[in-house]
Amino acid sequence: MKMMNYHHDQAITLAELVLPKAQGQVAQLAHQIAAQQRTETGMFRALLLSWNAPVIPQKIQMDWMIPHATLDDLAFISRCNASGLGMEGLATMAQINELAQSPPDAANTQFLHLMAAHHSAALPMLDYARRNASTPVVRNMAASMWAAQRDELVWIHALLRQRHH
Repeated sequence: MKMMNYHHDQAITLAELVLPKAQGQVAQLAHQIAAQQRTETGMFRALLLSWNAPVIPQKIQMDWMIPHATLDDLAFISRCNASGLGMEGLATMAQINELAQSPPDAANTQFLHLMAAHHSAALPMLDYARRNASTPVVRNMAASMWAAQRDELVWIHALLRQRHH
């Protein structure tokens, strides 16, 4: 939950940066991502606080996934370690600054590319949590978020295809 809280915070930031420039379905998507992930971070934080656990991870690393990891999970952990950011799919500060400074059309396309990478990286974490979390509420939240992010990923890829035609 701490890692997804951290991950969601960046998605909210990306959505907020593009919203003033967003157009059409990109605006709808950015609004949906910001609203949904704000709600989910509230749930993460409430649960973590109720367990007297820190809300923010001390270190960004995916080693928590090693117990019960499948070969796909281990490959994901390896990609996260190689990313230089501790977690695959996170935008770099340079990418965030570029999104903030780009004109609307370029920013819309950049947002879609950044969110495609972001959501693609969330799916393995959510899949692991839905298989291995010790509490039903966390397993159910992970399953629900996995489905929502997969659906948004399909939408993102459709919007990118439209922009490339």
